[in-house]
Amino acid sequence: SLALARIKRDGIKAVSLEGGGEPSVRPDLFATVEKLRAAGVEHIMLSTNGVALADMELCRKAAAAIDQFTVNFPSHLPEAYAAATRSVKYPLAVRGLLNLAACGVRDRLRVFHIISAFNFRALPGFAAWAAANLRGAGLVNLTFVRNSGRARGRDGIVPTYTEAAPFIKLALAKL
Repeated sequence: SLALARIKRDGIKAVSLEGGGEPSVRPDLFATVEKLRAAGVEHIMLSTNGVALADMELCRKAAAAIDQFTVNFPSHLPEAYAAATRSVKYPLAVRGLLNLAACGVRDRLRVFHIISAFNFRALPGFAAWAAANLRGAGLVNLTFVRNSGRARGRDGIVPTYTEAAPFIKLALAKL
């Protein structure tokens, strides 16, 4: 393809698989990884919600093929997860995170916890959950939701920094 030819020609060494839908459910994910490696890519990062990685066989295969994982995980609480994602796949997302840890990729795992009105009061609990379940993760990132994309037009989704600050401080003390 043109993209692979450009990657090879330009000597691109790192690629992030993200956007355009959940990349971990693409049937050509591993073929794409192989093509990227053949084009000279040395570092591949997968950005995912973790749901598909609840399948341990898929998770093992991904752990062997992919260098780094970024999992967007909005809450350790099912109800806050559902409110933030409009999804009922919380148990699968948790299983996917725990599978990654069990596959030995903790140091290659980055967890992005998007702070929103749905979860900011639970930040200290999330930090305790992450410390207990994801010890050794390469990164646990607390970041504010942006009022764009699926969040655009959802009134009240972005808490004020003043509202969230006390909870952020408590969470950081636990991480």
